[in-house]
Amino acid sequence: MYAKRGRRAVSASLEPENERPAWQGFCTEDTLVQWHKLKNVENLVLRARERIGEELFKNWAYHVVISWFYKVCDSFVTANYAGDIETFKPFWRDVKFDEELLLQELSGLAGEIPLWESLKWHMLKSVANNKGVSLKDWDELAQHYLKDRGDFKFAELKLEQQFEELYLMIRVIERKNLPFKNYLLANLELFEPVEYEDANGSLYALANVGVLVRKIVKQSPHEVHVPLKLKNCTVRLPHGSDGFELVHLDYSAEIDRYLKSVHVEYELVTHNWEQFVQCLESNQTGELSPNVDYEDLVNVYVEHQLYSRRLLQQRQRDQEMAELLTRRKRSSRLVAREEEVRRKDLESEWLDRLDSRDQFVRARSRLVNRNVKKIKDWIWSQLWSNFENDLRITRADPTLQKEGTELAADDLKVLAQGTRYVDWICPLSETAVVAAARTGTHEHPLELPLRCCVTEEDVERGATQEVDDQRWVFKCVGEPELESICIGSPEEEQKHFDLLTQKGGSLVCCESCLRWQHWECQSQRLLLLLAGSQGKDVPLTARDFGIVHLGHAAAQPSRRSSRRAAMANDDGTVLNSADYSAESHYLRPTDKRKPLGETGVFICAWCCYGLEKQLRETFPVELSALRAKQRRNREERERRRQAAVNSSSRVPVNGTFSTVSVAPAVSAVPAPLKTEESSTMSTVAPSTNSPFVIDPQQVPHNLSTANGATQVSDSTASATPSGSTTPLIQRPNESGHIA
Repeated sequence: MYAKRGRRAVSASLEPENERPAWQGFCTEDTLVQWHKLKNVENLVLRARERIGEELFKNWAYHVVISWFYKVCDSFVTANYAGDIETFKPFWRDVKFDEELLLQELSGLAGEIPLWESLKWHMLKSVANNKGVSLKDWDELAQHYLKDRGDFKFAELKLEQQFEELYLMIRVIERKNLPFKNYLLANLELFEPVEYEDANGSLYALANVGVLVRKIVKQSPHEVHVPLKLKNCTVRLPHGSDGFELVHLDYSAEIDRYLKSVHVEYELVTHNWEQFVQCLESNQTGELSPNVDYEDLVNVYVEHQLYSRRLLQQRQRDQEMAELLTRRKRSSRLVAREEEVRRKDLESEWLDRLDSRDQFVRARSRLVNRNVKKIKDWIWSQLWSNFENDLRITRADPTLQKEGTELAADDLKVLAQGTRYVDWICPLSETAVVAAARTGTHEHPLELPLRCCVTEEDVERGATQEVDDQRWVFKCVGEPELESICIGSPEEEQKHFDLLTQKGGSLVCCESCLRWQHWECQSQRLLLLLAGSQGKDVPLTARDFGIVHLGHAAAQPSRRSSRRAAMANDDGTVLNSADYSAESHYLRPTDKRKPLGETGVFICAWCCYGLEKQLRETFPVELSALRAKQRRNREERERRRQAAVNSSSRVPVNGTFSTVSVAPAVSAVPAPLKTEESSTMSTVAPSTNSPFVIDPQQVPHNLSTANGATQVSDSTASATPSGSTTPLIQRPNESGHIA
């Protein structure tokens, strides 16, 4: 029977106390035990630093940048600073940073470089104050913000030069980025380094492990004397016999000379852990920096190194596990099961994208149809109003009446020559009308956001067989003589860059024909038409629509727009920080505009002109139907009046029926001569006191005599200024029904 072997205590591997390094005297036993447990990770740290070389670690800009990263990312420094502060969140909370992880990527040991790319993208986003930038824009933005920067590629620089440029970009962020300024004001203690005073000047301990920096102030023997108060800069000097003169003293030259005489330099005392340990041993012998609290610094640096080594160990385990999974022999049933799960995931993702695409198309169609209906209703109302206004002041020749039509001569004259009616509500030039007529089938793009498009990756996975055409069309109503331009790549956009940005670079998309146009080319009458359809009295502005700015203005949006973009949900077109790699795709104006529904729907002049043209073609037909109905109503009233007159003529008088002859209701023929019997009846009838007696010579109340002819007085007729009796118009709605 074998006895169970006991576990060897980790503390047994520690060196004797008299042989331990000097720094271990400041650490507890538990800390040293953890240090020796992670001793095997030290090889990764040393290999990365050997590959990079010592020149980088002797660079002052490198240590400043690393210390700044520690204070804005999720790191050991921000984790210790947070403590009990529940409201504290790092400036770049989604970036987990550590210097050793970054060195593994820069040395090539890690293979991929997600941390390095993420840091550069976040820095570029903060410099430009825009989440829509990509890493390919680094050189352009750096050349814009850094005045003395030459025309070179950032990727072609050495590591030392790259960190020097990062240092300059950090200075730009500290000066111009308002969110960082708020973060700095709220966490001033985080950005204040530990300072020690000695005979040689101030000594600062940075957040980097083992980095001590000495501040050296050099000042030439120059003094400046200036008043402490501004009122003392103005003196009163006598002028003339009784007057005085106020003289303002200018001390700017003396102040500038004094500031130039002061030079501040920073010297790296130690730039890594080994040199810090040597400095500590020198301090114990009394050779260097006796005022530095090494005990506190040693404990902080050791805890920091333990934190870094745990991260390296975890990354190493993940890499080994991934390699093990790729090399091991796997069961065919497990492989088939995983393939089935992957296939279902891809299918579910594809179906979700199709649903999102369908919902987007339907939502856009509903918005467009709703606004098109409002525009048509408003144009229809304006056409009837203009027609009525012209009809009141029009008097045409009755001989111009056409046969086979219900329209009167006045109607025909207004339709052909009406001052207000002939004037189009949304006019277009002849060139623009011709350009609208020759629109081709290729000028109907999809204009779908990137999340709804079918890409080449979907085709490679077998989800579909055809890739969506993501090109966008530029066709401006202000330049109708130019052919439509289809753009689908940055090279094509750069080719037509001058044309796209010649009028300010502001583009707007018509949601009906999906063509992009210059915002500055839109007429005021169109904006008044769109405003009238929305019930507004003033023209709409660029803020009411999804305007996209091309050119240099696109890289410098306002802080407010960036804040709105940060609050956009997943359905928007704004990419979050985790999707910075997706910016390798070409960002079309559709991807840069605000999401659908957050802005107004813009309908271009071509589409509004087409709607008005359809309504003008329908207007004479509707007017003719209205006149026919009015004629039928008049005939029906006349028939009822005639029936009432006939029934009144057969009322018994004194017990007998009268044989009064009634003249025709409406006739231009002269009445026949009276017979003797009719004369007798006309003489007898007035003498009768019965209320039922009808005088045949009395004209009915609804008849009038004019020019020897009897006419029916229409209760709905309105006398125009010309004396015509044109009936009032009942406006039919757009579908042709009369209210």
